[in-house]
Amino acid sequence: MALNGCRTAAIDMIAVGTCSGSALQRLATDAARYWRQSLSPWMGYMRRQQRQMSSQVVADTIVYDKSAPRFGRIKLTSSCDLRVIPHVQAAPLYDDRIRLRVVRGNRTADDVEGELVKLNITSRKSEPEFSLEGTLDRLSSDSCLMTELELPPQYDVQLYMKANSNLHIASMESNVCTLHINRGRCTLASVKVGRLSVMSMSGDVSLLGLAQGDIAITAQQNGNVSADRLQGNHISVHTEKGDVSAKAVYADQSSFTTESGNLCLGNLHGTCTVSADVGSDIVIGTLDGDLKLSSKGDVDIHVSRTQDTHLSSEGCITMKLDNSIRGSMQLTASEVNVDNSFVKTEDVEEEKQSEDGQSKTYTLDVNGPGPSSITAQARCINVSKQNWLSALNLTLPDP
Repeated sequence: MALNGCRTAAIDMIAVGTCSGSALQRLATDAARYWRQSLSPWMGYMRRQQRQMSSQVVADTIVYDKSAPRFGRIKLTSSCDLRVIPHVQAAPLYDDRIRLRVVRGNRTADDVEGELVKLNITSRKSEPEFSLEGTLDRLSSDSCLMTELELPPQYDVQLYMKANSNLHIASMESNVCTLHINRGRCTLASVKVGRLSVMSMSGDVSLLGLAQGDIAITAQQNGNVSADRLQGNHISVHTEKGDVSAKAVYADQSSFTTESGNLCLGNLHGTCTVSADVGSDIVIGTLDGDLKLSSKGDVDIHVSRTQDTHLSSEGCITMKLDNSIRGSMQLTASEVNVDNSFVKTEDVEEEKQSEDGQSKTYTLDVNGPGPSSITAQARCINVSKQNWLSALNLTLPDP
């Protein structure tokens, strides 16, 4: 309020031409006094926090700190939880150093005694390309122990995580990124890599934000794979018993397979192969491209646009077609239910009956002749119409 009054008084004096040097000086003095009074509590709080932090310094030990060129390669085997931080995120300006530090959460330097980790550099070369290889072993049982690796953003990395050690990588841009995970968790946030390869023995793999590049992910045993957005020329995801989920996939060629897990894919763009065994279910939110799908469980899919789609399942297929789909369909099942809102019952032609007499094949045109071709074979098939509103679980209010 006092500052607003000073500003109003200054504007009035300037407008009427009565503003003198002494008046402006008094206004400046009043404004300075107002800011000192307003900020005094906050400055006191910050000083108290600074004194507290100086008396309890977070245990942060530099294990390795060397200069390095802008481009290179790092190969590290670690039994500690590891967080990789490219310099583009760690510093506002380019930093030509590689640092490995140990952070013990909220513990203080006096809380832990003895050596925490041991770094053994097995190879360090500068010609023809800089490369660094080493092993990082945990010597402490402290559960808060975390190691951070700071490196230039354009470095290729090969990381091998032992036992239950977790890995977290954020905002990385490199040509090649190879990750081997044992039983720990692997988290990738906003990565842009020419070629990304992730192998997990039993741990979960999570991709947060946008992951760009040619991506190959394999999770064995009970490892799950989840992703927000995947974009690249070739994308491949495979699990044994774990589930696979992705909110959006933009790829020229993509493949999602599981042996006994479930598949849940949101927006699927491009040419894709989807396969699930041992009674696993498949859910595809929206298909905009070509698809070859095989499953021993149930399938739920919404087709927005396609030229060639083949569906095969030992369970039931629930297919929702967009209003713009035009083309032919061939359905083979013992029970076929087609929504007559866009396909008339008399247009459904019963072609032939199977040899065992358990299923029949129907051919029909959807909204007249067109470029789309859809074939489906299952125990039962349900075909209905779905517009973009219902695909987003939205409804128009009644008039």
